[in-house]
Amino acid sequence: MRRFERYRVADDDEVQAAYFNGVHEDVDLRLHAVEEKAVGWDEQVERFEDVALGRIDAALLPVLQEALVIRERIETAAHLGTIFTAQSSSQVTVGTGIRTFLIREEDHQRFAPAGFLVVSSEIAPQNWLAGRLNAYDPSSRELSVLVTATGGTGAHSDWFITATTDPVLASSILAAAQSAAASVTAATQSAQQAATSQQAAASQAASAANAANLAAASRTQANASAIAAAGSADTASTAASSAQAMLAGLGAKYAGASAMAPSSDALGNALTPGVLWFDTASNLMKVYTGAVWIVAASSVFRSSSIETFTASEGQTVFTIGGGYDVGRVTVYRNGLRLIAGTGFTASNGTTVTLVTPAAAGDAIEVEKSIFILSDVWSKAEADARFLMPTSPLDGGAY
Repeated sequence: MRRFERYRVADDDEVQAAYFNGVHEDVDLRLHAVEEKAVGWDEQVERFEDVALGRIDAALLPVLQEALVIRERIETAAHLGTIFTAQSSSQVTVGTGIRTFLIREEDHQRFAPAGFLVVSSEIAPQNWLAGRLNAYDPSSRELSVLVTATGGTGAHSDWFITATTDPVLASSILAAAQSAAASVTAATQSAQQAATSQQAAASQAASAANAANLAAASRTQANASAIAAAGSADTASTAASSAQAMLAGLGAKYAGASAMAPSSDALGNALTPGVLWFDTASNLMKVYTGAVWIVAASSVFRSSSIETFTASEGQTVFTIGGGYDVGRVTVYRNGLRLIAGTGFTASNGTTVTLVTPAAAGDAIEVEKSIFILSDVWSKAEADARFLMPTSPLDGGAY
């Protein structure tokens, strides 16, 4: 109910606090009553919604679920492959004639077998059967096939059943598939063999390369050996020539051994002074003087020479002109002979050393003995004729 007229105020009215308080209280009471009714209304609306939705779920949910199942069946049936294929775990032996299979539970409602069927093992597809549909009972899931063509042997329980047009065509298709599988297997084996052959070829190539390296090294060594052999041959040739020259020189100075005096040297040439001959009749070495043969010892004579020095204060060392033969030196000091080893030393063939230093003006005399061969070669002459510059035996100089 409206109460505006009760609350109206004129322009000339005098408004007191009691008036406003009464108006405000009345308004507050009316609002409070409205709010209480609003709370109750919300609760009723919520309750209504709960009841209504529950009724809808109970009525529509079964219909929706059935629609989903129907949709799933429609989608499944839309894939034609699922209609003409099925699986069976029946234990069946490969062979011709009637063969019976029990279709899987999940396949029998949608499965619609064709007039001709191919049944093959999933694990070993080379084992198969092909033939005409004999009978199919969807309720019992029992399928029988009149088998007219087979492949493989044995009993299996992993069968995959599919439609085909004709057993002969199915047989050709399976044979082609088996041939393709065999070709793939053969290709795989060939690839493996090729890989093995490649590894073997690589190994053989490495061995060949190693052998080639060894051959090259051997050839290099052989070339070096050939060069060394050529050098050795040259050396041997030179040594042979030198040996021949030595033999010729020796033959010219040694007539050999005999009981009778030779009339020519060992080379058949005329005798020259200094040629040696061993007389086997007297067992003496003889030398040819140019006219007669004499004993070789008689061709050696002794000669001596004296060298005099005037010493300086404290002098001890004196150099002998031309040298001397060690052990064949006599030393005098102011006419008195000195004892070797006590008064002087002479061991190097060139100098004499006094044990006691000389005084200034001392007369030092050195006498040396010399043995001279008559009409024979000196050592230098013999070395020049008989010794080679280098020895072919030890590779060094004599």
